[in-house]
Amino acid sequence: MWPALARLIALASERTQLVVVSHSPVLIAAIENATVLELVKESGQTMLVGQGRLDEPSWNWPSR
Repeated sequence: MWPALARLIALASERTQLVVVSHSPVLIAAIENATVLELVKESGQTMLVGQGRLDEPSWNWPSR
């Protein structure tokens, strides 16, 4: 099932940009040429694996 779904995702990605969210390492591995960004939750905060505090993009709440 996962390889078939991965092929469908690859076909669709030829026509449009896709964001695929999955907990399945099998599916992630089956999608070829994918950019994989892994997220983890630390102390209630979602973080990008491999990104340090100083690597975070600056963010300021816009004024109203």
